[in-house]
Amino acid sequence: MTTLSLITLFVFFACNRTPEKPKLSLSDYSRQAVITKGVIEKLLAETDPKRMHEIAIAVESSRAVNCVTVYEECNLYGQILNKIVSSSQGRLPNAEENVVIYRMLGEMDQAFIKGYEVLAKEWNAYIAATHPDEKK
Repeated sequence: MTTLSLITLFVFFACNRTPEKPKLSLSDYSRQAVITKGVIEKLLAETDPKRMHEIAIAVESSRAVNCVTVYEECNLYGQILNKIVSSSQGRLPNAEENVVIYRMLGEMDQAFIKGYEVLAKEWNAYIAATHPDEKK
């Protein structure tokens, strides 16, 4: 087989490939967003610095919340947990650290919004490819 034939076959199969089923349903992704934000908010509401620190370490090290990345949300979630761990050693986070944590929480919210949009597009492409006769 010539190189041109191989390239033609590759392009044909690449263009006609059915999209893979997305990693999560939209409802599972929304639930993940609520749970991860809830964990962070619960940690930030803790008034005992020792307890806050211990819980943050436990959540961070045990991966108690299963986060499936679609955009950048899980990376931000990990960074927030790490910031809470580092800023709660023997004391509650100070005002400056809280500003950073809440800014990161806002970034995580935006990442979940973008991730939802990406996931919705993946589902639309998957449904269109697997059910071509159905009208939208």
